[in-house]
This record gives sequence, structure tokens and C-alpha cells, in this order.
Amino acid sequence: MNLTMKVEGLDELNRRLNRLESKQIKKAVRSSAMFATSPMLKKMKSKVPVADGPAGGPLKKSLGRQSRFFRRGQIFSMRIGIRSKQSPDGSWPSVYGPMIENGTLKMAAQPFMRPAFDENYRATIDRFGQSLGEKVAQLAEK
Repeated sequence: MNLTMKVEGLDELNRRLNRLESKQIKKAVRSSAMFATSPMLKKMKSKVPVADGPAGGPLKKSLGRQSRFFRRGQIFSMRIGIRSKQSPDGSWPSVYGPMIENGTLKMAAQPFMRPAFDENYRATIDRFGQSLGEKVAQLAEK
């Protein structure tokens, strides 16, 4: 599931960011994004159907975040969802996770990612803007 959010109205923040070093900006953006997306990730983990057994739900354990900068640090991307790793029990949550989220011909959908996104995306944007603003203000004072 790919979802894109566009935040506008950050002109003052952009002016401050232009005065800072690239490494400082990347660190501030990444830590703000991690802070902002924590409630969404927790909600996803709370909504995922957990399989019985000693593994405790490989799908739940495979949920996480991945972040990356593109174009020499100009574009930041954070992906929240199922990481593509094989679980210790040999299953591949990245393969069967979308089947659980969207359903199949023989199985009803049990959505856990989309409801968590819908409940938290506005708060995530607000938390990100607030956190990044604070971090940039701290860096600008140094």
C-alpha cells in the first residue's frame, strides 16, 4: 500500500532549513518522522490479526518503518508497513500480509494497515511538523 502525503505552508521552516548543514537536517527530519509515526505503527500492531502458536505472530513482528533520502537529500521517504524479511518460523509475512489486509477469493479481508492510517494520518502530520519545527529552532540557535 503506497500512500503519499503532501504538507504545504512550511515556508518559514524551509528558510531556516536552508541555513543549516545537510547532516543536521537529515537527522532532524528522520528523528521527527520516527517520532511522528510511532502512534501509527503501534496502532497497526494492535490491529493485526495474531496467529496462535509459539511464534507470537510473525506478521505483527514484521511491521516496521524504513526511511531513505533521495536526490542528494532533497526528498525524504518513510515507509510504514510489512518489512520483507523471512520470519524465524520460515514464513514470509511480506507475501501473506497483503492477503490478510485485502483478502483473497476464499478469505475475507481483515484490514489492519488502512484503518491505522485513517485514524492517525492527521495527527502524524501535526506531530511531524511540530517536532521538526522544534528541532530546527534548536539547531538554528546553536
